[in-house]
Formats: sequence, C-alpha cells, structure tokens
Amino acid sequence: MLAVKGLVFGDPNGLSREEQDINGRVLWAYAAANAEALGFNREHGKVSVPSFHPIFRLGEDGVLRIDMVVELIQKRKIAFDEASPELGAFEVNSGVTLMIANQPLKEGSRPDPVVRYVIPRHADDHRIRRQRTAYAVGAYMKDHRIDFSLVHGGQ
Repeated sequence: MLAVKGLVFGDPNGLSREEQDINGRVLWAYAAANAEALGFNREHGKVSVPSFHPIFRLGEDGVLRIDMVVELIQKRKIAFDEASPELGAFEVNSGVTLMIANQPLKEGSRPDPVVRYVIPRHADDHRIRRQRTAYAVGAYMKDHRIDFSLVHGGQ
C-alpha cells in the first residue's frame, strides 16, 4: 500500500481552512509523484485534485475510523475529427478516486495514512468514441428535439 505522508484528517466537525490547504498541497504532490502508477499519462498534462473529504466508517474491530475520499482528475483536449482539427476539440476527463485510510495508533504514534482503494475511470478509446458521438448528436439537437436548420445546413 502506498503511504500518503502529511495528510490531515481533521475531526468529526470537518477540516479547517488550514487543514484543507495542507491536504491540497499534500495530495497534489502525491498525484504528481504517483501519476503513472495511478494510470495517468504525463504527456496529457498535470493531475488536479478537485475534491477530497473525510468519511467515517466502523472498522472490523468496531472502532470508528476516519478515511479520506480523494478525487484526482486529468483533463485533455480531443479533436472532434482527427483528420480535420479545424473542427475543434472537446475536453475529456480521466480520473481516479482514492480511498485513503488513517492508520490506528501503534505504540503511541500514528503511521502514515495508506491508500486502501484506487477506483480508476480513465478515458480509453471506447469512452472517447462514445463522448465524440454524444457531442455529434448534441450538435443537431435543441431541447431534446432535432434542430433541422443545423441538419440541413442552416436553411
């Protein structure tokens, strides 16, 4: 399991602004250092951390555990038609949701939190084709009706 050094879990009342700022920096550095292991492609740009929040669960021993749910996103532009880049591009998100566990105390100190689960949602060819098709269909629709002026060249 990959450790996430310096992550702050706060208390049941949530994270303070200072704790949020600390976690933003820690998680951004973690995403940058582990981008490839998490399935991101460095050629597609940086990985952002749009959201993170603590969650509460009962451990197998019945003790309350505080974990962190973290969303990591990488955005990139895809051409509507690779043969005709002048037609423009659309944005595709690749992402990973992390479940990070705060470790219980051991001999008076708390080990670094570790990643329990990695839930990927990366933009593969199938997803890109589906999104491209959805945009193409959407260009001919207005309010869920076909816009015939667009279909027939604006006539």
